Amino acid sequence: MTYQLALSGSDGAVIASDRSERTVSSNGQFAARNMVRKICIDQTGRFAWACSGSEAALIFSRNVKDRITALGNNFTEEEAVNALESASRTVVPEYQPLSQGPWPCKVLFVCGPSKRIFLHPLTRADERISKCISGMEFNLAAFLPSRLNLSNAPVQELAYLAAYSIRAAHDLDSAFVDGLDIAVYRDATGTFEFVNSDIMWDATESFDTAIRELLRNKSIALAFQEPKSSN
Repeated sequence: MTYQLALSGSDGAVIASDRSERTVSSNGQFAARNMVRKICIDQTGRFAWACSGSEAALIFSRNVKDRITALGNNFTEEEAVNALESASRTVVPEYQPLSQGPWPCKVLFVCGPSKRIFLHPLTRADERISKCISGMEFNLAAFLPSRLNLSNAPVQELAYLAAYSIRAAHDLDSAFVDGLDIAVYRDATGTFEFVNSDIMWDATESFDTAIRELLRNKSIALAFQEPKSSN
C-alpha cells in the first residue's frame, strides 16, 4: 500500500507520495520494505504521475513513461492523456502471466499547465476536480486535504499540506507509509520540479502543535464571549 495525493491551486499543482514499497516472498510468508521514488516527471516537465498498488503498478508507470517518451518533446495534453490510456491496456497481458494473486494498481496523473488531475485504476482515467487521494485513501490523514477548499491556494501552501498529510499517514500507519517525495508545478516556470522532501518532512513536525494552539485560542475566545440575552 501507499499514500499519495495531488492538489491544484492558484499558481500551479502538487503531486506527493510516500516512498515505502513492500515486497512479499513467493510463499507469502515474509515481507521486506524498500524505499523507492514512485513519482515520475515526463521529458518536458509538464506532466507528472505516481503509481500505487501491487507490482503491476510499476509496470503501469513504466508503460506510461514509455508511451509519453515516444511522443518526443512537442505534444498536446490530449496526446499525453491518450498515452496514459494506451499504457493501461498493456498492463494486463504483460503482468497477468506473472501474477500470484490480486493485483490492483492505480496511476495518479497530473497535467501541470491545465492543472487537471486524473486517477486511472486500469479501467479508464477518471478526472478529479482540484484534488485526489490515491492508495490508502481512507487513511485519516486524508481529512484535511479532503475537507479544505484549496483551489485558490498557492502551491507553497499545497506542498506544505501535502507533506503534512503524508507524514500524518505515516504516523497513523507506519508499516505501510513512510518517506516523502513532492513534485511541484509552478505556472511561472512551466515545469514540475522535485522539492527537498527532507526539509518538508521536518517542517511539518510542528503542525499538530499549531492546530492544538489554534483550538486552544478559539476555545478561550468563546469562553469569554458574553451570552446572548434570551429576551
